[in-house]
Amino acid sequence: MYFFCIPSGRYLVQGSPEQVNRPSDKAKRTLQAPQPIAGAGNWELHIADNRLVWSDEIYKIFGIAHDSFPSTAKGFYSFIHPEDRQRLYVDTQRALRGEEPMDAEHRIVLPDGSLRHVHTRAVLIVDEGGKPSLLSGTVHDITALKQANEALHRSLQELSDMKLAVDQHAIMAVTDQRGIITYVNEKFCRISHYSREELIGRSHNIVNSGYHSKAFMLELWRTISGGKVWRGEIKNRTKSGATYWVDTTIVPFCRGDQRPHQYVAIRTDITARKKSEREVQRLASHLRITLESITDAFLTLDRQWRFTYMNSESERLLRRRRGEMLGKVIWEELPDLLGSVFEAEARAAVNDNRSVEFEALSESVGRWYSMRGYPSEDGLTVYFHDITERKKIESEVAASAERFRAVARVTADAIWDWNLARDHIWWSDGIKKLFDLDWYEGDGTVDGSLWVEHIHPDDRAAIVDSIQRAIQGDAVEWRAEYRFLRRDGSFADVVDHAVLIRDAEGHATRMVGGMNDITERKRTLVAMMSVAASGAASNTVEFFRQLALTMADALGAQAAFVGRVLPDQPFTMRAVAATLNGALLENFDYSIEGPCCETLLRDHELEIHDDFELVHPKSALLALLDVKAFAGRLLLNSAGDMIGILFVAFTKPIRQSDFMLSTMRIFAARAAAELERRDADARIREQASLLDKAQDAIIVRGIDHRIQFWNKSAERLYGWRAEEVVGHSMEKMLFPQNAAFVEATRQVMEFGEWSGEIAQQRKHGSTLMVEGRWTLVRDEQGAATSILCINTDITQRKAAEQKIQRLAFYDSLTQLPNRLLLLERLQQAISVKDPQRRVGALLFIDLDNFKNLNDTLGHDKGDLLLKQVAQRLTACLRENDTVARLGGDEFVLLLEDISENPAQAAAQAESIGHKIIGSFNLPFYLDSYEYFSTPSIGVTLFNDAACSVDELLKRADIAMYQAKACGRNAMRFFDPGMQAVVSARAELEADMRHGLLENEFILHYQPQVLSDGTITGAEVLLRWEHPRRGLVSPMEFIPLAEDTGLITALGEYVLEAACRQLALWGAQSNLEPGLRRLGLSVNVSAYQFRHPDFVEAALEIIDRSGADPHKLKLELTESLLVADVEEIICEMSVLKARGVGFSLDDFGTGYSSLSYLKRLPLDELKIDQSFIRDVLTDPNDAVIARTIVALAQSLGLAVIAEGVETEAQREFLANNNCHAYQGYLFSKPLPLAQFEAFIREATARE
Repeated sequence: MYFFCIPSGRYLVQGSPEQVNRPSDKAKRTLQAPQPIAGAGNWELHIADNRLVWSDEIYKIFGIAHDSFPSTAKGFYSFIHPEDRQRLYVDTQRALRGEEPMDAEHRIVLPDGSLRHVHTRAVLIVDEGGKPSLLSGTVHDITALKQANEALHRSLQELSDMKLAVDQHAIMAVTDQRGIITYVNEKFCRISHYSREELIGRSHNIVNSGYHSKAFMLELWRTISGGKVWRGEIKNRTKSGATYWVDTTIVPFCRGDQRPHQYVAIRTDITARKKSEREVQRLASHLRITLESITDAFLTLDRQWRFTYMNSESERLLRRRRGEMLGKVIWEELPDLLGSVFEAEARAAVNDNRSVEFEALSESVGRWYSMRGYPSEDGLTVYFHDITERKKIESEVAASAERFRAVARVTADAIWDWNLARDHIWWSDGIKKLFDLDWYEGDGTVDGSLWVEHIHPDDRAAIVDSIQRAIQGDAVEWRAEYRFLRRDGSFADVVDHAVLIRDAEGHATRMVGGMNDITERKRTLVAMMSVAASGAASNTVEFFRQLALTMADALGAQAAFVGRVLPDQPFTMRAVAATLNGALLENFDYSIEGPCCETLLRDHELEIHDDFELVHPKSALLALLDVKAFAGRLLLNSAGDMIGILFVAFTKPIRQSDFMLSTMRIFAARAAAELERRDADARIREQASLLDKAQDAIIVRGIDHRIQFWNKSAERLYGWRAEEVVGHSMEKMLFPQNAAFVEATRQVMEFGEWSGEIAQQRKHGSTLMVEGRWTLVRDEQGAATSILCINTDITQRKAAEQKIQRLAFYDSLTQLPNRLLLLERLQQAISVKDPQRRVGALLFIDLDNFKNLNDTLGHDKGDLLLKQVAQRLTACLRENDTVARLGGDEFVLLLEDISENPAQAAAQAESIGHKIIGSFNLPFYLDSYEYFSTPSIGVTLFNDAACSVDELLKRADIAMYQAKACGRNAMRFFDPGMQAVVSARAELEADMRHGLLENEFILHYQPQVLSDGTITGAEVLLRWEHPRRGLVSPMEFIPLAEDTGLITALGEYVLEAACRQLALWGAQSNLEPGLRRLGLSVNVSAYQFRHPDFVEAALEIIDRSGADPHKLKLELTESLLVADVEEIICEMSVLKARGVGFSLDDFGTGYSSLSYLKRLPLDELKIDQSFIRDVLTDPNDAVIARTIVALAQSLGLAVIAEGVETEAQREFLANNNCHAYQGYLFSKPLPLAQFEAFIREATARE
């Protein structure tokens, strides 16, 4: 008897040792049957003889023949991967010792070198004496599993890499099904300037720029909430307020029910691209303006020869309006062109895809035109202009002797005559003198190509192109500068000037011209410019360094030297600047002894063209440079004395030329003058006039006003040099309007001095303002001899003061006085203390419906309207009245001293008000729009300081609002009774804001009941428990909330409180079932529903509260359907998709279009209580109630009646198929505790 031995116990195996060791064939078949299915084989290690026995499946798994697999443990280990052998050996030994079963994964190396991954398990079998007998196990091939795991790992790594790549190159965000951000990457944070903490948990409204319409955002939300991918461009706003554009793809991820549970948004920053697009639009606009302003006529034709564009000049020349021509075929509109040169050239340009340029005579108008056509994929672009006058001139010129007349017009050293048809050019013998070319010999003609070949390669294409354009165009003359090849291989700079001779049809047949060699002139000009450029240096050292560098560069020298004589060593020069191969050298002393320098000292200049080292082998220059040529010149002062030396050295021979010495003379003259001037400056610097250092203009004039002294600052200030003004009258030069000058001079002569501000004139006629201090100068005898004038320019200061004044007190858009200036003038007006003072008036003007203009046509049109209104208001006033822009579309008129009689003052103010209203009857032209506007005007009178400025403005403002309340386009005077109403209203508004903060508003619930008494829900009604006033009626505070915009905050408060209550009822399992099944109806005003964020805010409240949206019903009024019905339907659909219901409240009292009504996602119509109240006594109300019920049934809507107070009313409604009610018959609106008690009692009765 044998046992299986594992750490937890022994297992007996029945049979003899032989039977155990040698299982029967049937047992083998039974054991081996599952092996192929499991991909596993059996094996046994017989401990006694160390013999391994393998099942057939193992051979199949590894593809090895029976005689190739080892039959001993030692042989088997040779198949184990070297890295796994030790671990497998340890596991085997532990199993053989009975410590634990063998369970290991390892690799087997097959004879062909391939690897297999296997999972080996084994247990130890012992005999009944407890002695180990054999190790029996299985081998499971897990190669495929390993490969699959590795593939999975690679896939996960690839996904990780892809995510990293997306994070690195895209702006990414993930939101949940409610639109709340759950993840953003770093690029999102960088572009939005928000941290990840600021973004997570918020909606995308945090980056909403407000640029896109609500319809756009709702369409986006509807697309992705429907499980579809949305792509588009969105303009967002950063935390700092800056905006940016992103190309956005939003992908919804859906659950099994196909409802998205999260959204992944991938964005790309396209701000730069959008900016480029705006720039392209700007350039396109600029191009249109340019095409309209060019002198050429311009038109474009498409491939079907239809006009697609014409500028104004083309209208003039064709004598046809573009509105008549655009879209029409040119050959049909201008039949004279058929068979003309224009048709042939135009068709050739399009067919051959080449530009054309030609001249043609229009037989119908007898005018010549020059035309250019340019084909493109879109058609043909044509430029043309009238050349009739030019043709007349050419005809006259052709009748004369062309060559002599042409030669007479050209002064040149080489004259040429080019026969364009034969391409032969005749040259005069000047070509030999200038360039050593023998073209003038024989008949003096050469091919045009030979001339082209002698043009410098870098200039050739441009010159050939320019001359071709002249020939093919309508040019009369041609001129060009280029480089021309001499016989010795060098190039000369030339200027070529020619006239073109044309035949009667305008075709160029010949060109006659002359060529001048301007090489030396250009080199001299460059040298002079270099000398002039060096004069811009800021100090002496820098000046001479620049001079040396520019001299070497201009002459092509490798070394340049400028030195001055040392005072005590006449034969030693000290370098003030030296260069070698373009680099500056440190200054050094240089001896001028030796043959070279002796010649230079004697002749004042020296030029050695070659072999310098042979002529002057001992020159110190040879130690610095391999000198081949040399040019130098002495520097002489104005007295003819040597003050320095200047020379250049070359490493290659130079040509003999007047240019070298003439250029050296230029540089030497400049250097000598600079040395002498700087020496003179140094001598007189300390003695320089303090007057010339002064920043102020200092002028001395005689008693006869003639100028005696004029300092440098005066030159800078007025533009005249001293020599231009000395001896001339200061009065005539500086004071075209002499009244101020005469008065200032009188004061100087009378009091000895004058100071003040005075306007003067500059040389070029511009005016400046100066602050003058004039002093009378007397001689020793006390007689007046002259006047010293010190003038400080304060023009900029005065301009800045005026600008500041303008900015501070005037509106930048309308140029009217602003609020600040108005308040100042109004304060002055009421502060005048005069018993006889007259009554004034203040008119407060507000434009009606101005916001609609901005919203529909844009703020630029609004600004245009404000400017024109300002002009009309100004035209309605007296000269001394004030019209100011207070801000936005509000203007104020200040009428002072109207009349002593208040009644007459009121009448005059009323007259001006009606005049203003009348001026608005004419339309305003806002670019291409004709717009009508009306004003609302409030008027208040004043005649003393008893009323403050603020109080006056408040009174006029109150009167203006009264005018608006009366229907707009009206005028009202202030009534003291208004003040009490406004004050009470303001106090109520402040209390209401305080009440929101202090939770003074509470909810009451009015049950909604079916015919059988079942309570299905309740309408939530808002009540205000004021701490002083008690319970405030909704009729009092709801209209005020709508006017002030507080209705939105109140509405959100009610909606959130209702949702919290629904969630609370639904979460309490032990709650009365009657409460748990209730739904709530919440009123939503039109103002609140139209708020851009209402839908998103409502969904957020529902999600946050945990309320079941199917139990929430929003009651909307018919006033909501007056405008933007499509957008209302869209927003309702979004909420409807989440389960929210809708009831149309007060149905029948307002505006309802049946075409829209049937499209609205409504659930219920609510009959207004005004029809229910008299439904039993007023036949009209009864008909309306029955009609509403019938309409609801036909539309498949529920219907409920509100204001049901009697059983008779309920019975009437029930008889007419209305089975849902709300009203005092069942219950008044109840606080929460009473309402819940009411429900419990009703449920108990059920």
